[in-house]
Amino acid sequence: AAELGMDVNFGPKAPSYMRDAGFTDIRVDHMEVNNLNSDLRDFAAVATGWRDYVVGEVAAATGQTPEVIARLRSALDDFLYVVKSDRGFAAWPIYVVSGTRPA
Repeated sequence: AAELGMDVNFGPKAPSYMRDAGFTDIRVDHMEVNNLNSDLRDFAAVATGWRDYVVGEVAAATGQTPEVIARLRSALDDFLYVVKSDRGFAAWPIYVVSGTRPA
């Protein structure tokens, strides 16, 4: 993710960014999509879309080498395999951060 200019920890950092921007009454809601609380076909479709977006558009936009793209595809294919497996556990955290906008 770092090679692509992505911060996978942005969600947990978002409240600090919002405080720095002057927001008040900041609220953080966290939910987790996983292969135990979601329809596996839907979760697999989202994971497939994410893999294709990262390996395609994001990798191209950041000028990644074929080797990096292959590593990304392999890692995301592994995640997708676990999503589809009835013996594995895959999770995707989602952070929703809100606050009162400064006047």
